[in-house]
Amino acid sequence: MAPFDAICGVSVSQFGVPADQPAAPPPSPLSARITAAATVRPGADFTYTVTLTNHTAKAYPLRPCPAYEEYIYAITGPSKTPGRDDHVVKNYYLNCDTVHQISAHSSVTYQMRLQLPPRLPAGVPAKFVWLLQGPAGPGASAPLRIGT
Repeated sequence: MAPFDAICGVSVSQFGVPADQPAAPPPSPLSARITAAATVRPGADFTYTVTLTNHTAKAYPLRPCPAYEEYIYAITGPSKTPGRDDHVVKNYYLNCDTVHQISAHSSVTYQMRLQLPPRLPAGVPAKFVWLLQGPAGPGASAPLRIGT
């Protein structure tokens, strides 16, 4: 056996088959749909509804009660970084006090309210999104314009 010469240094790299990747979460059995006004005013309460639909043949439990995120970003231009007055992002839990599950092939509708910042830029389009948090949670978006 010949001696191993490491005078120029030795490095080791990974070789072989890559490690197993974690499995992607299965898609949510729920879908989300939002119904909202097309225009909102800065400083106003933005009210809308979210309808969650269970597309499976068995009830979908709401225990533990799922969290959701809602956000609005004013689209003020491609080069502008959003500032504290250009957007609102909130995280809450659904109200699961009276609805503990969504029955098979059924829907449940929640009324939502989001307080908008008074200095939200007026006269611009906005990105409005609602997301149920968790692995592969459903989400929905709606067109929105920030009016005067």
